[in-house]
Amino acid sequence: MEPAKDFVGAMAPHLAKISPGIQAVPKVGKSIMRINRETRFSKDTTPYKDWLGLWFWEGDGKSRECPGFYFGLGTAGFVIGAGMHRFGPPYLAKYRAAVGDSKFGKALAAAVRKVEKRATRSAARTTRKCHAALPPIIPMPIFCATMG
Repeated sequence: MEPAKDFVGAMAPHLAKISPGIQAVPKVGKSIMRINRETRFSKDTTPYKDWLGLWFWEGDGKSRECPGFYFGLGTAGFVIGAGMHRFGPPYLAKYRAAVGDSKFGKALAAAVRKVEKRATRSAARTTRKCHAALPPIIPMPIFCATMG
């Protein structure tokens, strides 16, 4: 666990240059994600993840409802990301409205396509079916995550 704590501490000043309000808390449940996972409702009952997840967030709210930076490291490689882990109700409503908007939804879809062309793999492809609150004409189904 010490290398993960050291990494969080070392990254904090670098991320603060990009995002001055960044939160980097070298504790499990804060910037260091738990390596054990919930198995009660899963077909896969393996109790441990085989990767390390780190989350650096900006803001004073719940860390998973604030924008931030993600770093994941495992035996298969590493993942970096930026954005929101989970939308709270006010943000979720705004997001759904933007995705369903003909102008903003198409612009968002174009931006994601551009990033995907350069990325090795997109996490966006792991989303679930469209939420009933979204309009029936969605520019790309990858924006249909039901979490929130």
